[in-house]
Formats: sequence, C-alpha cells, structure tokens
Amino acid sequence: MKKSVVLICIVAAFFLIGCDQLTNSEVSEEVVTKLIANYLVENFDYIKVYPIGDEIKESQNNELKIEQITKISETIAEEEKVYIYQLEAKVFNGSSWIDDVFSFYISDHEGTLKVERGFKNESPKKDYIVKVKEEHDLTYYISNYLKEEYNYGQVYPIGEEIKAPKEGDIRLTELKKLQETANDSTVYGIFKAEYEMYYDNHWQEDFSLVVLSRPDSEKNWTAFVTEVYDDEKKQEGYLFTEKDIIEIKYNLRDIHASFKFTNNSTFIGIGSDVKGLELEEVKEREAHSFNVYEEGDYWVTYFYQDMTAACYYNKQRDKTSILSVDIKRGDIITYDGVKIGDSYEAVDTVYSKLDDFYLIEKSYNHIVYAQMKEGLGIHLDFEFVDGKLSVIKFYDYFD
Repeated sequence: MKKSVVLICIVAAFFLIGCDQLTNSEVSEEVVTKLIANYLVENFDYIKVYPIGDEIKESQNNELKIEQITKISETIAEEEKVYIYQLEAKVFNGSSWIDDVFSFYISDHEGTLKVERGFKNESPKKDYIVKVKEEHDLTYYISNYLKEEYNYGQVYPIGEEIKAPKEGDIRLTELKKLQETANDSTVYGIFKAEYEMYYDNHWQEDFSLVVLSRPDSEKNWTAFVTEVYDDEKKQEGYLFTEKDIIEIKYNLRDIHASFKFTNNSTFIGIGSDVKGLELEEVKEREAHSFNVYEEGDYWVTYFYQDMTAACYYNKQRDKTSILSVDIKRGDIITYDGVKIGDSYEAVDTVYSKLDDFYLIEKSYNHIVYAQMKEGLGIHLDFEFVDGKLSVIKFYDYFD
C-alpha cells in the first residue's frame, strides 16, 4: 500500500516576535506533532492521534498514528520563513490501518501558534505559500471591512469551527481572485468573498465583490480599496477595464463625469469624496438637513474660486460625496480632455463619440448628454459663450 503524505507548511511571518518555539532554524518536531494532533481531533473527528513511536495496545476505529516527520525544505517566501514537512501517517478503520493524505499550514499570530487550515486528500500546489499568505491578507481586510461597513458581528475565517454563533456573525466560505489589473504603478485585485451570515437562527448565503491594491513593486496586498456595488460589474465573467479601475479607485459613479486639476493626477467627480478638493480654499459653505436619507445626514454646498460642489454627507460612512459640480476655471481638465475655453466644435466632437451617453439637448450655446435616453442619471452639461466653453456641469439627476 502506498504511503500517505501529510505536508505541513509552517508560515512564520513577521509574527515571529515573541514566539520562542519558532525562532530557531530547526522547528521542534514535538510542537508540530502536538498542533497537528489537536487540529485532527477537533476538525476531522479522529478520536486519538498517536505521535511517532507511541505504543498502541488496543486500536479503535478512527484513530490516526504518525509514522515519520521529515523536513523537506526551509525557505523565505515574501519575507516569511517557511518550513515544509512531510508526514507519513495511517488511520485505523476498525479492522486495519490504511493510508490517508492531509496538508496543513501553521501560523504564528503575535506569538500564538495555530493551525489555520487543514485539507484532506490534497497536496500543495507550486504557489501554495503565496496562496496561504494571500488568504491571510484577504481574510484580514475583508473581515475588518464587513465589521466596520455593515456593523456585523464576529467574522470567522474559512474552515474555523463555530460552536455557538450569534446574530450577525459571518463565516467566510470562499475567497476567489477574479482579476488583476494595473494603473499608475498600482496593481488592483478584484476578489469575490463568499460568506454566510447568521440571522434569525440560521445561516444565509451572500457575497461581496471587493478590490484590494498593492504597489507593483510588492507581492502582498497592502490596502482595501472599496466594495463593488454596480450590479453589472458583479455579474459573473465581467472583465474590469482601466476605466473601471479608475472609477473604483476614486469612487466615481462614471468616469466621464470627472475631472482633474492640470497640476494633479487625482480624478474628482460625481460620487467621489469632497476631500479631493481639500487643497482648494473654501470661499463659502452652506448646509441643510431637508430631505435626507438617514438621521444625521445632511446636504452641503462648497463654493470655491470659480467652482461649486454640491455634496451629501453620509453619517454612517462618515463620507461627503460630490453629487454635482459647476466649473468655470481654466486649470481643470475633464477625463475626456475638455477644458474651459475650448471651442464648441472640439467639445461636440469629443462627447458625441461616447457610446454610453445620449444627446438630450443641443443648441448653439448648450450641449447636454445623459446616461439614459429619458434624461435620467449622470449628466454632462456644457454651456458656451461666443463659441467657447464657459461652464462645465456634471450632476446626477437621481439625486
């Protein structure tokens, strides 16, 4: 009978501080055996796990015995020291000992050693260690986001046992990387986080599409960017373009309703945070709380030099989003390359080529495009004096 192999990946990252057991190049076989044995009993329902050399006087069904542990390699992966071990083991099925296969990894979180995952009948792939680290990062960022954004309860990593769930608890079931794309020396990863929420005494399935980022010079994800709310983009098989990434990066509802200052690369527009304008001096500010969506929200208008931004403050997210903007200054250029002073013909040529906007008004001094034929959604509004662009207006008719 072919021997079974249990491969143990011990990920000892920067968490090594304060952990005496993993500070040496040689990892204690006793420590590895104890951690794996406890995990097998708790998660795979083995009634007992015997270390190497233990005498077994009377075998019982569903017992496991470890026959040999061999360290395969010791390496550095993404600034982490990684020990790979091979474990040969057998399981008693009631009449005889048979082979079985598992793979595990163990991490050290601030001095606490823990078997994070255990797999039966599975061997690590070539990029196993990278996937392990990526799952750690995703779990960390997504857990924090779900708790902060939706005020959920405890968020449990994939595979963690939950004995007494509480209302609002979340258990992650699968994390999938759908796509990777780059923009301005930053790599963006689009991930699907599948999870179940404990509500009304049972688990309910749901998922979130989220975006993480990292500098293109690094391999680890370093920041949570946003959740994707657009139903079209959440459809299976959707391919994110550079335009989509810019919209996600700056929280833009549509990239064509955005602009940037000629001395800055940051895009600002409908849906983005008013903080994008924080370098501009506010000449005046008006606020009111009529017709708000939630208690504590309010509308606010900021008046700058030759520019006005009407915004909405959401108390729950602590964010002030731009919903309309009027521009009359010459140091601003739209995403499509138009600026104050351009000719009527130049503006008409640029925006008449857009596939996702409809012309709803056109006269000698006024051109207006909208996202919908009915005149709803994002508007791109241009006013002219003597054939030259004098005012740029972006606004969302829904708000």
